[in-house]
Amino acid sequence: MTSSEIAISGDSIVVKSSDVISTSAGGESVALGLLTGKYYHFDEVGSKIWALLDDRTQVNQICGTLLSLYDIDEATCMTETLNFLQDLRGKSIVTIEP
Repeated sequence: MTSSEIAISGDSIVVKSSDVISTSAGGESVALGLLTGKYYHFDEVGSKIWALLDDRTQVNQICGTLLSLYDIDEATCMTETLNFLQDLRGKSIVTIEP
């Protein structure tokens, strides 16, 4: 089963793709896919998630951090985080480990 076939859940481990470089400034981040040449901009919350992906990070851990930083309920946090990570996977800038 490939990374793109693995369903993303709270237990999933998400990793930045090795062919992506990024930088942060002013609470926002920009990533560049080296193979695609495409740039991706992340707002404050997206940048926080992106920074948390510097280590092998479980989605539940990401949500735990976000819940401590932002006024959001757990179910919404999980749904929005999973949607964001699915979008990043669709752009091939993160992978999911089984």
